[in-house]
Amino acid sequence: DDTQLPDSMSADWPAHVVAKHVVDFIKRFDLKEVTTFDQYGVSGHVNHKACFNGVCEALADPTLTHVKGWALESTSILRKFLGVLDIPFTVLLTGDDLERTDAPVPRNDKDDKSNNNNKKKQTMKDFVTALESRQLVFNPKPHLVSECFGEHASQDVWYRRLFIQFSRYSLFNSFQRIPSELRFVADSGSSDKQS
Repeated sequence: DDTQLPDSMSADWPAHVVAKHVVDFIKRFDLKEVTTFDQYGVSGHVNHKACFNGVCEALADPTLTHVKGWALESTSILRKFLGVLDIPFTVLLTGDDLERTDAPVPRNDKDDKSNNNNKKKQTMKDFVTALESRQLVFNPKPHLVSECFGEHASQDVWYRRLFIQFSRYSLFNSFQRIPSELRFVADSGSSDKQS
């Protein structure tokens, strides 16, 4: 209950205050991983964006280099409400990333078999790297989402009930590993910083 972190659509939480709470929590419970929203905050909520910036700043702490950071991926409004039908899009987008990272192999008829083997090795390496940097998590008990929201009177509004019923976020979530270059010391007055 920090007065500098009110639940508000207009309150811009200082990243250093969020980071202090995150660092304390990680150390108190000896955590190895932490999850947060991505820089878009799923719904664009300013507090969600501030969480991302605070976690990135917390992960810059030199005593926490062993901690992995994961960001919940934001999606378009259409994909957000496709529910389970969004799974193929999530998987296909991962495959699309792999195509872009796959280095082209020079064409040479004489070494065609060798080049194909190299390309397969590179594709497999990229695939393993993608698996290490993304996670897909399924919720086996989506009804619990409704119960959790019900614990907070401020969340009991009609549009939240629709969100719970139709959102992919109630059924499954995809997370992107927060890369080391995003472990930054954020400006203390801004929670909109993006890298």
